[in-house]
Amino acid sequence: MGDKSIPHQRQSLLEPSGSQKEWRLFVGIPLWNSLRESAEGKCQSLNHAYRSIRWVRPENWHITLLFLGPVQPERVDRLSECLREAAASHSQFDIELAGLGGFPRLSKARVVWVGVKSGKDLLSHLAVTVRQACAGIGLPGDKKPFEAHLTLGRARSEPVGITVEPEIYSQAWGTHTVREIHLIRSFLEKSGPRYESVSVGTLK
Repeated sequence: MGDKSIPHQRQSLLEPSGSQKEWRLFVGIPLWNSLRESAEGKCQSLNHAYRSIRWVRPENWHITLLFLGPVQPERVDRLSECLREAAASHSQFDIELAGLGGFPRLSKARVVWVGVKSGKDLLSHLAVTVRQACAGIGLPGDKKPFEAHLTLGRARSEPVGITVEPEIYSQAWGTHTVREIHLIRSFLEKSGPRYESVSVGTLK
């Protein structure tokens, strides 16, 4: 994908672009380019209505397949190889994102998200393959069960009650063809997280 927010690295994977001894990594599917036209208006409406939510910058929108956490840089080459093999074992497929939700619920949300309406089973199967591949080299990652969703924002402090127009709540936000999975490095900065794609695995 050509998402400018998650550029492909050109340097050796063993040359960290930051000063961390370990890299904070997750496996995900960047979404913004495919959702830009259909979702931009909804995103702006929410952003203006709820200032107490720290909204994810749209160029950073993604579905997380597995959060790995801190990983030693010398393990990244092998990890990338496993993820490329995992991706190549799946055929490309389409997903549709629709329906606004919240954790633990929309009326008292700490996290606001958009769900996956169609393609959820295929996405879950891909997430299982990714988890198994990472566990096979000793990087099991987060133990939380996979829930297919796009995180839009997180409460700055106390949970927030979200009330939105029906077209934002129930209508489709857009579609995306899953062609790639990205191993993504996350940098926690004062302005919010910054993401950098370390490697890409392509579905057949």
